[in-house]
Amino acid sequence: VCARAGRGAGRVNFCGAGMRTKLANLWDRLVGSFWFLPTLMLVAAIVLGVLLPASENKEWISVRGGDWLRTTPAGARNVLSVIAGAMITVAGVVFSVTMVTLSIASSQFGSRVLRHQLRDRATQMALGAFLGSTVYCLVVLLHVEEVGPTAFVPHLSVLVGIGLAVASTFVLIYFIHDVAESVRAPYIVARVAADLTASIDRLFPKRIGQSTGDDDTQAIETVNRLRTQPSNAVLAKFEGYLQAIDSATLMESARDHDWIVQLQVRPGDFLMLGDPVARLWAPPGEVDKAAGLINGTLIVGNARTSRQDVNCAIHELVQMAVRALSPGVNDPFTVSYTH
Repeated sequence: VCARAGRGAGRVNFCGAGMRTKLANLWDRLVGSFWFLPTLMLVAAIVLGVLLPASENKEWISVRGGDWLRTTPAGARNVLSVIAGAMITVAGVVFSVTMVTLSIASSQFGSRVLRHQLRDRATQMALGAFLGSTVYCLVVLLHVEEVGPTAFVPHLSVLVGIGLAVASTFVLIYFIHDVAESVRAPYIVARVAADLTASIDRLFPKRIGQSTGDDDTQAIETVNRLRTQPSNAVLAKFEGYLQAIDSATLMESARDHDWIVQLQVRPGDFLMLGDPVARLWAPPGEVDKAAGLINGTLIVGNARTSRQDVNCAIHELVQMAVRALSPGVNDPFTVSYTH
């Protein structure tokens, strides 16, 4: 229940906290996708492929004493072409292995655990490394000039391309190791349990504030008095899972307008259009405005997250345990890891 604790009470600035809630939810969506980190690595590879050759010149080798870096235009083209072709081929293999891993995890442990599989850093780094190396080599190829008086070979850029290929090989080794680990029950249970622990620590800290004495008493009396008056139902304007509530902005709006808002939903609930999400005590002329503000503080998505929903990770563990106990699966061992 949100209310204003009197005109004379100290004001609290909730703008920063409200923005942090939305940014944290956005960050969860970004890191939980396969495209975000690979896209950043692709952009970095393009920038490097453009700036590094442009910073070189024909006298760079002789001035820096790097004769051992020298290569011919044809040799540079061959090296870059081979690296680009090999990297894009391995990237296709990584995609295939990732899809197989997701299929195995979904069939063995349930579709809920895919949320953690999608957040796997090794897979995202592998995709970004191989695709980034491919794009880098293709961009550097544009700077290799073979004929005429302007013939130019970006020797250092070619060396960097070879270095990226070598580094991508180690990334592939780490990716294969991570794939082998990620389909094991103890590994998955440990990740879900860690997510559950982090969610509990975030939502239920040991100290949640200090009592303000008279201000709390005045607020309680105001709430009890206003709740005896008729209220208005606030209906949902979006459909999907309630992922988070921007409680700081909601509290600030209630304090500024002397509203009382009683939420009837919590993170993790599925909302349908027109479902009641809150009860509102406000002047008749402010009901529509308040309903819009309240809906604006509800962050809705297509899937549940553990940012403000402790039950999300709990249900993932329960699903694994139930599937392990199912006669159709006939796996009495997996459930032991959920204790």
